[in-house]
Amino acid sequence: MLVIFLCTLPFVITKDTNVMKWYWILHLILLLGFQSILEWKYLKNSKQYVTTLIFLMLSVVIMYNTFSSIIGLE
Repeated sequence: MLVIFLCTLPFVITKDTNVMKWYWILHLILLLGFQSILEWKYLKNSKQYVTTLIFLMLSVVIMYNTFSSIIGLE
């Protein structure tokens, strides 16, 4: 996943800041979503995936608000 996102990064940098915002949010969702699925599947008697999902939701909200405030300053 990292290689795909790094290969597409030069194309996103030349676009609008709104596109870049959703690019990084999508990357975060895919990365932490995949991690939580693996935790749910392979850590059977554990609820570790719940903390990963909570961290995912908080990170997306913080990233969205941070990019929105940066875009608002331009």
